[in-house]
Amino acid sequence: MFWKKKKPKVQAIEITDANFHEVVRMTDKAVFIDFWGKGCNPCSVLAPIVNELANEYDGRAIIGTVDTSRNPGLSQKFAIRSVPTLVFIKNRRILDRYTGLVPKPNLEEIIDTLIEMEVLSPEELAAQEQVQKQEQVQVQEQEQVPLQEQKQGQVQVQVQKQGQSPEVVYNFKPKSD
Repeated sequence: MFWKKKKPKVQAIEITDANFHEVVRMTDKAVFIDFWGKGCNPCSVLAPIVNELANEYDGRAIIGTVDTSRNPGLSQKFAIRSVPTLVFIKNRRILDRYTGLVPKPNLEEIIDTLIEMEVLSPEELAAQEQVQKQEQVQVQEQEQVPLQEQKQGQVQVQVQKQGQSPEVVYNFKPKSD
């Protein structure tokens, strides 16, 4: 045909207290959440931009909105003090957060970066920290052995009192190689 078929419009997902776990926590995709409220002029300016982003990033990222008046649990969990608040999440970790109106090109740049970014999940992060702690303990144990050897090789000074004047006795113990 001589006309282009339009892709069906995708709307931003409405995230609620009830579906948050299924939508956001169970994905490894980048997540962009717009916390908005009724009567908020910047929120009404941002709403069509969020829907455009949902259409553009369909399948690559999750773009959602949260009505703060209907979802007090999420508002409290994310400590929303003013709207619009934009939250960027990857692997269940909040990586960025903005309050106020952000231009669409900036949002696209942030979402693109988030999609490309490798972020460890909390479980992977905990496992990595555990490995680092074990490595630190091994390094400390290896460093303690030379310190003990070094202490044995240092000059030991003993002060013995004989009457009023102290006598200094130097004991040199060579470091064994």
